[in-house]
Amino acid sequence: MLMSGPRESGRGSQALVLAAVTAWVVVRYLQLKYAGPGIGSDVNLYHSYARSWGSGATPYVDFRPEYPPGALPIFLIPLLMGGADYAHNFAVEMACFDLAACLVVVAWARRLYAGNPYLQAQSLAVYLLMTAALYPVLYTRFDLAPAAIAMGGLYLIYVNRWRTGLVLLGFAGAVKLWPFALLPIPLLICYRRGRWGRLFEAGAWASVGVLLPVAPILQRAGWSVLSFLQYHAARGIEIGATWSTAALALNLLGIVPAHAEHDFGAFHVKGAAAAIFATVSMPALVLLAMAPQVRAAWRVGRADDSAGSVGLAAASASVLGFMIAGKVLSPQFALWLVPFLPLVMNRPLTAVVAVVSAALTTAEYPFLAAPLEMLEPGHARAVIVVGIRNALFIVLYVVAWRRITQKPRESPVSGNATRLAPRGVLL
Repeated sequence: MLMSGPRESGRGSQALVLAAVTAWVVVRYLQLKYAGPGIGSDVNLYHSYARSWGSGATPYVDFRPEYPPGALPIFLIPLLMGGADYAHNFAVEMACFDLAACLVVVAWARRLYAGNPYLQAQSLAVYLLMTAALYPVLYTRFDLAPAAIAMGGLYLIYVNRWRTGLVLLGFAGAVKLWPFALLPIPLLICYRRGRWGRLFEAGAWASVGVLLPVAPILQRAGWSVLSFLQYHAARGIEIGATWSTAALALNLLGIVPAHAEHDFGAFHVKGAAAAIFATVSMPALVLLAMAPQVRAAWRVGRADDSAGSVGLAAASASVLGFMIAGKVLSPQFALWLVPFLPLVMNRPLTAVVAVVSAALTTAEYPFLAAPLEMLEPGHARAVIVVGIRNALFIVLYVVAWRRITQKPRESPVSGNATRLAPRGVLL
């Protein structure tokens, strides 16, 4: 790992990394011992896609994945690892992404809160607590992978390794679409550093990241690589979504009837209000996801954003907006937030809210899933719990929105608050 600066700084960085890895190992050991590796059948679906691709079938032609092309290499790696237990190999792969995300959080916390070990430790603690709270989906879904890749890409852009960062961010968008919503931030940074020439080059490098997983199948699949979009466009509002909470609340109050149906591999809410909500969700998603970056545009990449505090706040708000306004809010979507919120929610109260939102997500699934889906008694209680969780996401969105215009709590780079980090500084 490349570093620069005084020897003391190097030793401090190494000690921080060692402490972070030790804490991560301890927390994960206890989590796996007492809570288990997680639950769900999604790994079986990933396995089926990997087997089909590995046997020579062409994705989106011979079989129809419901995920973007970048997800397929993530599914294939556990198969290539060998052995009979695909689920175990997949969990190991996700653990690698987990550790990588943890170290990026630590590296960014060191820049954001230089000279404040308390806030650095708090960022690590919030990351570990949020991920531990999401144990049912942490190693049984792939959603941590695009989050870790996107977070790493943004970090590299801020430390002037922008080409690699943009490739990673483009690849993250090819794995799961939401990281594409973050691209305006690095593109604006590149424009500020090198004007139009740098901007065009930045777009090219991001395109490389997108094309890397698409190229092997593009010749035969052609435009069919986008067929997964049809699948998601046809979906209604998933039962955990903010829109579904509103529709189910209207049903409980006797205002507009609603009911749950199982289709597209999940439960969705149906009814007159749900149909309206499904229609307005897309424009609302675009508005809530992009408005924070419009608000941050004046400050992103300037002197008081040298450590990335503005970009992180805008990115966090964008991801939250994507989740709040989207038709689907599956429990694993909360993994998108875990690299971002520990750095942005730096006050004790907001840090607690972030952890509680993760814990309530696990309360929704698996513990309250059946009552929420109207399969067991306790439906009203389940709707209230999920409603509180969604309300906390909205609170976090507002907090991240406000962080965009606030000055950093600490000098972003020790000794020089306006200088961007030199190339090669990772910790």
